Amino acid sequence: MELGEKYKHLYGDYYKDGGGSALSFKRKITSDATAAHFVSFFSNPKFSTLVDIGAGDGSTIVSLSKLNTADEYSAMEVSQSGVDEIRSKNIEKLNKIELFDGYNIQAEDDIYDVGVAAHVLEHVEHERLFLKEFSRVSQLCYIEVPLEHTWNVSKAIKGGDKAGHINFYNPDTILALIKSSELQVIKYQVFQHSYIYETLVSGRWRGPIKYIIKKLALMISPKFATTFFVYTVGVLFCTQGNAEQLKGKI
Repeated sequence: MELGEKYKHLYGDYYKDGGGSALSFKRKITSDATAAHFVSFFSNPKFSTLVDIGAGDGSTIVSLSKLNTADEYSAMEVSQSGVDEIRSKNIEKLNKIELFDGYNIQAEDDIYDVGVAAHVLEHVEHERLFLKEFSRVSQLCYIEVPLEHTWNVSKAIKGGDKAGHINFYNPDTILALIKSSELQVIKYQVFQHSYIYETLVSGRWRGPIKYIIKKLALMISPKFATTFFVYTVGVLFCTQGNAEQLKGKI
């Protein structure tokens, strides 16, 4: 199955012009945060092979490679402009860059020690097909998505066309999606956006205030916080067959 025709316009040339300095800086901040979130799940975050599925412009692999998370990296991306941008970065230890249709990966089962799909699932038309293929090629899987299904989800939906978001999650729905895909959740964590990110998005005065309020809300009541504010969640999961093998390694 190919990426839905309805959504192809969102991805084809998305990275062609680099997105401008502000957008590139935002991607870097987000990718650095993703890498920090990822390594926080492990006592020894070092793998032989890591694949970034839906790699975008390669920012996440750059951030992960700075933390030396793998001996060898691979990237799968749906847009040619993204593939071109990844190649232009000359990322050390990046062994493979491939264009794929969003659902079919030409690779053997469990070929990668770990797979990462950061800020990808909210763009995917057929989520369970994506998750099953992702978990087929990766022994261990990590996804990260924004928790935009708050009381004010209509605002996120209205902005969805610009951002390319077609799926909206809260902690319960993202975990239910993974479990209903016959996959086993190992760990998950709700993360707050960084001070720098909030300041960039909301401004130098409103941003710091928003950061403090969201931080306090998450500390006091995660359920309340994720109902009223947007956060990010990271989820570590695997197939039922790999769950036993991975015990004690995480």
